Amino acid sequence: MLLLLPVASFAQLKITGRVIDKRYKTPILNARIVLTGDTTKYKTNEEGVYIIPNVKPGEYTLLITSNEYESYANTWLVYDNSIVIPDIELLSIDELDLTNDKYNANRERDLNIFKMMFLGESANAKQCKILNPDVVFVKYNNMLKNLTAFSDEYINIENRALGYLIKYQLRTFHYLKNGSVYFDGVQKFEDLSGSESEKRKWKKERLAVYQGSLMHFLRAIIGNHLDEDGFKVSRLIRRLDTDYYKLTARTSYKGIYNGDSLPIDSFINHTNKRGVFALKFSDQLYITYNKKKQYPNINTVGMPPNLPKFATTIVSFNEAYALFGIDGVITNPQSISFEGEWGDTGVANLLPPDYQP
Repeated sequence: MLLLLPVASFAQLKITGRVIDKRYKTPILNARIVLTGDTTKYKTNEEGVYIIPNVKPGEYTLLITSNEYESYANTWLVYDNSIVIPDIELLSIDELDLTNDKYNANRERDLNIFKMMFLGESANAKQCKILNPDVVFVKYNNMLKNLTAFSDEYINIENRALGYLIKYQLRTFHYLKNGSVYFDGVQKFEDLSGSESEKRKWKKERLAVYQGSLMHFLRAIIGNHLDEDGFKVSRLIRRLDTDYYKLTARTSYKGIYNGDSLPIDSFINHTNKRGVFALKFSDQLYITYNKKKQYPNINTVGMPPNLPKFATTIVSFNEAYALFGIDGVITNPQSISFEGEWGDTGVANLLPPDYQP
């Protein structure tokens, strides 16, 4: 026993662990790691992993700080073995502000705005209900005039118009002062229970939502039957009218509309991955669906006057291209923006990726 004591006294142990984003579960790079009694400064690597070597048995406080995330501090005991600390999940500063503000005096107002923009303003939205609004973190920024939100659990949405229970884990939601809305997340669909007459009604309504939708449009591109399905794609060259904006602080556009139909290969590219396509264009795409009339509440800002009032969408690109698969679903939704028919539909008109008319 006396011979073993020196070995135990000088055993070099280590503490290892990982720091990740609480919401996205992605590694946090360059978070600063401090262990009380150790003057060495450690940082997380590209995988969010940190290693503190040469730790002697004892009680320590582990402190983690980052300019972009909340701080962490906790006490850990090291005995005669190296320890692996479970993943430490940190909220970003912006989202921390949201959580701290979850029960502010304006939450009900902010939540109502969120519901209207998230569910959409279609007739179907009136038959949708969020069953667990408490999981939504929402905040309005008075200075920037925008609304942000997210959920760290699934938002349960009962859609009585289409017969779905939608479980939507909201990653990002932005409602800007110019009226544009962007959100994305992970969604799951379950069929609601209903009578046979309700099921027939839901089947009919699902088809009505599908016809003329983005999903329908992308699948028609892949099948090379845009014209037969009622779609027309034209070029819209549009620029912000800066003079008008300076005078009124309101958005207005100067635009040139070319009514000629664009060939499919002018805005679609194949990729090096089978079944994945790239939608891209240097200007805006002006897309009409001639089998459906335009809803009266659809935003028509910047659309050319005196055109037939068919269901219309203006597509703008925020990145070089938008990717989509054979299911007709955009895989990088932040890359593209919609105004008009597809811009105002919301979750109330969502269909599962495996929907088939």
